[in-house]
Amino acid sequence: MKEEENDIQWRILKTLEDISGKIDTLIFLQKVGEKNELILLKEQVLGNSKNRRQIYDLCNGDLTLNDIANKVNQKLPNVSVDIHILEEAGLIKIKKVGTNKFPQKIDLF
Repeated sequence: MKEEENDIQWRILKTLEDISGKIDTLIFLQKVGEKNELILLKEQVLGNSKNRRQIYDLCNGDLTLNDIANKVNQKLPNVSVDIHILEEAGLIKIKKVGTNKFPQKIDLF
């Protein structure tokens, strides 16, 4: 009887280990899928807009909106529109210091 209980416990343990491995695989696949979705979203938001891509590339957290506007040679309202789109898409966040706004890329991975 004791031997039979040990055998059942061993089978249960092996089954749980198998399930655990499968769950780990599913979690990994989900993360890969989410990463691919984020890459696709980023490309859709940046699209073919050279200006938006330049603005996004300058969002390092050290430059203000005015600094970025000057670097891309655009008026502040135009840059603000692109910054808003990037922020709404979750690609950047805005750090406010006094009256200055410092856009910074969000690490997607």
